[in-house]
Formats: sequence, C-alpha cells, structure tokens
Amino acid sequence: MAVGYADGNSFAPDTITDISANMDIEGSVLKAGISYVTGDITLAVGVTSGEGKDSNFGATTTADDSKDTMSGSVTYAVASGVSAVVGYLTEDHNDDGATATTGGSSWYVGATMSF
Repeated sequence: MAVGYADGNSFAPDTITDISANMDIEGSVLKAGISYVTGDITLAVGVTSGEGKDSNFGATTTADDSKDTMSGSVTYAVASGVSAVVGYLTEDHNDDGATATTGGSSWYVGATMSF
C-alpha cells in the first residue's frame, strides 16, 4: 500500500499570450495504490487525482485544470518468468473547468516475460 500527496505554488513566464507577464501556478496531486499477492495472482488498484490553477500574476485564479485516473489489474503467473495481465484504466481531464477530449477508458490484455 502506498499514498502520496504534494502541493505547491510556482511562477513561470506566460509563453502563450505575453512572454513578459508572469503566471501564478498552484497545484496539488494525490496518488494512492494497493497491491495484494495471493499464490500466483496479483491484484492491483491505483488512483491519481491532480489539480492545477494558472493565471496571470496578481489576477483572479482561473478555473481548475485537473486529471483523475483509476486503474486496476489482475496478473497471473503462468510459468516461471511468464505472466498474463488483464487491466482497466479510466481517465477524466478538465482544462479551465471544461471537460477535455483526451480522457476515456480502456481495457488491456497482455503478457510479460523475463529471462
């Protein structure tokens, strides 16, 4: 099991609209995950929630930018050095409070081999 949290503020030049203006950037991220092994099977679940705000220095902070993810997987040890994996991932993205088109969900099936 693991949990992590970070929070901070920074300044950077506004490279999009006015390079001479400074941007005030505020952000935070929370990550958590858990993994459980029983015999030949490993179960894993993880979540990430990140949020950021960016605005011209001294201006009112804009709406949030955010990214939230959730994933889960089951790994089965087929033989020594060979594992099969089935997993799921979902992501939600927001840019200045509006839903971005880059989020979504997916299933994946795969295998890993180590020598």
